[in-house]
Amino acid sequence: MTDPLRMSFDVACSADQAFTVWTTGIGTWWPHDHTVTGRDDLTVVLQCQVGGRIYERTPEGVEHD
Repeated sequence: MTDPLRMSFDVACSADQAFTVWTTGIGTWWPHDHTVTGRDDLTVVLQCQVGGRIYERTPEGVEHD
């Protein structure tokens, strides 16, 4: 088993603001070749609550967890 990859860096904002930007903007930085469909026209969604999902949605509305 490999250890998890951990990264850290400083940003000029609060932890809450950094988390919001990172999660609501996930589709701007998530690599398209690491998606279920491999399409570049997806919306990637990370729901920020307990039990939330990470999924991609195609322009046609099909969702893939």
